[in-house]
Amino acid sequence: MNKQELRKELKKRRDALLQDVRETYSRQICQNLLDLPMVKETDIIYAYSATRSEVSLQILIEDALERHSRIGMPKVFGDTMDFYVIRQLLDLKKGAFGILEPQADEKDLLTDNRGICLVPGLGFDAAGGRIGYGKGYYDRYLQAFPGLIRIGCCFEEQLVEKIPKEAQDISMDYLMMPSGLLVCKGNEERA
Repeated sequence: MNKQELRKELKKRRDALLQDVRETYSRQICQNLLDLPMVKETDIIYAYSATRSEVSLQILIEDALERHSRIGMPKVFGDTMDFYVIRQLLDLKKGAFGILEPQADEKDLLTDNRGICLVPGLGFDAAGGRIGYGKGYYDRYLQAFPGLIRIGCCFEEQLVEKIPKEAQDISMDYLMMPSGLLVCKGNEERA
């Protein structure tokens, strides 16, 4: 199966989950993340606004904002993506692809090469392979900031045996699912 066919199949699998099931799973993923020592100890979390049937991180974002952690949210500019600190969810407005994004205020630009980056995707494998929508935003961003701990957020239904990997594809260190944390094979040295 090529990447386009795999994307189509994985999107169909994720979309097949009933909304209340996705919401329950998303709550469990957020709670699992909030219970992780590495998440409790970090002061910088790179999150995302869920679109379509992605894992929602809203509960985690709200909790982190209450704890005064710095929350970075992505904003797309053409072929690039940057993260900006938000202070409240109301800072987000519809942007590229209809996804909620922060305003691009230079003073809020995140350029730290540390912290935890929570990554969405259409599918993942146990080695940390990830397939997104094909634009490469996260691969380019994570390549520029290799010090970030990369956690793919997904439902078990999004796991496949093997994601086809190309040279520019960046692997995850961990996967967080409703059932818990998976340390990705081959990335144990980063985990």
